[in-house]
Amino acid sequence: IATVMVMMILALFAAVAVSLVTTGSSIGLQEEQGVEAFYIAEGGMHYAAKKNFPNHDVSSAVNLGSGSFTTSVPKLKTAIGTGDTQITVLTSTDGFLQAAPPADTNYWIMLCDTAVPAPDLTASSTCEKISFTTKTPSATEILFTVGTRGRDSSTAASHLQNAVVLMYTWDTAITTNLSSAANAGDTTINVNSTNGFASPPGFIRIIEANENNREDVLYTGTTPTSFTGCIRGAFNGGVGINHGNNRTVYQSEISALTTSTGVIPNILSNNVTRRVQGALMPLK
Repeated sequence: IATVMVMMILALFAAVAVSLVTTGSSIGLQEEQGVEAFYIAEGGMHYAAKKNFPNHDVSSAVNLGSGSFTTSVPKLKTAIGTGDTQITVLTSTDGFLQAAPPADTNYWIMLCDTAVPAPDLTASSTCEKISFTTKTPSATEILFTVGTRGRDSSTAASHLQNAVVLMYTWDTAITTNLSSAANAGDTTINVNSTNGFASPPGFIRIIEANENNREDVLYTGTTPTSFTGCIRGAFNGGVGINHGNNRTVYQSEISALTTSTGVIPNILSNNVTRRVQGALMPLK
């Protein structure tokens, strides 16, 4: 009897040891697969950055390593008309930021219909800038309310369901002034300094007292005191505007709030999933 009891105790210890080893191996595998799924999701972000801007959607899973990824960008839940001041954006994350506090505490967005081919942001008339005073996020969507349509020199327009919703803002800490007048057709814009502005290509926003005369400009080169190779009237059909000397210039920032999901199949349990989110800048 004593021998049997000892054997039973040893068998119990052996079973516990096997269970601990198996559990440890499973945990280690889950951790390893979690890290791999994270890197696959990050790879999806880089992949999406090379897709046609502004629609970075990758709805069909793309294989990478031992898993796959998909990406998505915020889009309109329903179509809107020119007078609508409330929109619902399909997104599972609360990533939209106020434009340029404390100078402007509104939530600025830019709506671009996902035409084929995708709209050219350097000279498109299909994109509209809108500012909203209120943002109400939930787990699956964001509601923007009390909006002002057709901000700056853009035009209020109807937009289809699934139109891409971009973030639009400007950096009040990165600013300069025109050192000479800039005519509508000028491709070189002279300023006091380009120090601190993004390496080309990038966007600048020239401010006028009349909001309808404010202009976004794509620059493809810089000198210490000028933006060169400029494409005028970005987002507004490529039509430039005359600006007087000493007008304020800000760095414009247009980005797609992209979410990438990496998945690793796991035969022992549910699939391992990791998500990353980032603001992808155009032309980068």
